[in-house]
Parts: sequence; C-alpha cells; structure tokens
Amino acid sequence: MKKADKFVMNFEEIRGWFDSDKWDIGHITKKQLKICSNSPIKFPSQSHGWNFANHVRFNWMGISNGLVLIRHSSVAFDYSLYDEVSEILIQHGLKELSDWAHVYTNFKEALILSGRGLRARNSLVYNYKFGFDSKVCVVGFMKMIQNTPKIKRVAGNNFKNEFWNKCIGCDACREACPVGAIHNTGNINWLDSTKCVDFLEFGAHPRIPSMEKYWQENPTPEIPKGMTGEMRKQALYHNVCRDKIPIPQCRECQVQAPCSKWGGKYPY
Repeated sequence: MKKADKFVMNFEEIRGWFDSDKWDIGHITKKQLKICSNSPIKFPSQSHGWNFANHVRFNWMGISNGLVLIRHSSVAFDYSLYDEVSEILIQHGLKELSDWAHVYTNFKEALILSGRGLRARNSLVYNYKFGFDSKVCVVGFMKMIQNTPKIKRVAGNNFKNEFWNKCIGCDACREACPVGAIHNTGNINWLDSTKCVDFLEFGAHPRIPSMEKYWQENPTPEIPKGMTGEMRKQALYHNVCRDKIPIPQCRECQVQAPCSKWGGKYPY
C-alpha cells in the first residue's frame, strides 16, 4: 500500500484491492450508517463484528465512515466474505480495530444508501452488478475515505430505472413463492417473514432444500440423531450460523427470468 495521509484514505485505491469480477463496492457516510443502524432488522442471526443493529446507542470507537462490500455469491449462508475482506485489508497494511472494523448493521439499507442497489418487490435488495447473487458486509473506517463515487439521490434512496422497471407489473416472485409469503397489493409490497423463515429452516419440499432437510442428510456430531423437537431445531439453526456453512436453500423469489440468469431453474 502506498504511504497515505495519516487521516485520509482514497476510495479508488481501496477499490483496486478487490477483484472487480467478484466484488462491488460502495461508500457510506457516518450519517448513513446511523440510518442503517436505526433501521430494525428481524434478528441478528449471523452477527459479525461490532453490533450496530437493534440498539439505542452504539459505541462508535472512532468510526467516521465506511464501505459497503458486495461479494458475488449464489449460495445461502455463505459468509466467507467476512474473512476475505479481513485478509485483503490486512494484506494492505490496515490494522483491524485501529484502522477498520466489521460492522453488523442493516445490510439491505446499507446497500441502498451506498447507491449499489435497490429494494425489489420480494423485499430483498437487488445489487446493480450481481443482482440477487450476492452477499453484503459493512466495514467501518476510522480514517476518512476521499474521492468517493457520486450518487444521484432520488426520494431519499438510490435507484436506477432500468432495474426498478423490472419489478413494475411483474408478479413472478410472488407466483413462484412456495409458501405464499410475498404480498404485492397496489403500492404495498411486504413479506410474511414468519412463513418465509419457517420454510427456509424447516420446510419439507420435495425439490427445495431447507436447513433441517440439509442436516438430516448431512448429520454432524453436534446434532445427535436422537435429538428431536424444539431442541433439534435450535441445534440445527445455531450450528449452521456458527460454522457459516453454505446450504442450497430456497431461492425461488430471486431466480425468476425477469431478474436472474437462472430463469426460474436454480440448481439446488
């Protein structure tokens, strides 16, 4: 890494550290990070780094701005991007906790506010570069990042018509949802997350895997075969999130022809 100003970093230099075929990168101000951190999330299921979610007060520890890092990935529960980001930043001479820190916040809002995507009718965010085939993490920086990309603000959000137009008048995700969790009525789009999460974790669909179905076929020592009921469900859930093990879960709302290369036929 080039010798840099003690208090400033260059966005273009940082972006050059990440393979452009695998990564998309956006900048986020401290104010935007506050907005994200005050936007509730359902549950911090795989929290990594400093927890800036569902709290009233946050310990900023010198964070002045940050980056939203989007990693190309089409596999559920693939959180390897955290380790990859750490390795890249450390390789370029930046020290964790003194120069930067992983921040767990509302990643959907962070991606939108950084100008790297928009919210689709299935409630998920669609990244401009990788679509739904992506995972997001946020890194807070103690130094200010300069030469950041210019973003056109529209109604408080960032979006491009070419992507949003794919959602207008399209009900492909709602029609494909195996449990009817997606609701699009007029201008109101919402997700029945209870139905969605129950299916993701414990569904018994003949074609679409679930967390429980995966672990029935791939048992581990931490989950004895004799474990049943609620204890088994909790063990399944925490084992997957703790070990960051990728599972080919339901992606029916993300892989339809209008918005995905998969054309509605994801290879589970």
